[in-house]
Amino acid sequence: MDDSKLLESTAFENSAASIFNIFDSVMENSENVDEAIKTCQRAGRMHSRIQNFDVAYFKDMEGTYIEACKNVLGDRFTEATEKNFRLLYGFVVQHMIDGLQATKSKVTTVDANRI
Repeated sequence: MDDSKLLESTAFENSAASIFNIFDSVMENSENVDEAIKTCQRAGRMHSRIQNFDVAYFKDMEGTYIEACKNVLGDRFTEATEKNFRLLYGFVVQHMIDGLQATKSKVTTVDANRI
């Protein structure tokens, strides 16, 4: 799908909004790290339903996430801000990957037991 169609896609908009809501939730729960991790892992597990989803897709979106942060913050976006948002992104993505991989390993275990 080309960029112009993505910009017009309600499904893409809803998907992007739900991803940004994960980051909002993690920031809101910064004092409750266990809850933030659960939120990320739950989001990662949800991606297991997407056929042929690759964890590399999570990592590939970092530049887009940083660019969106830069656009929202404008002049307030500094090198320190970028560093912090990259750290946040890494934290969220790692725990999403953990959630996704945990789901995949459960499926593999179940399939192996059926053989």
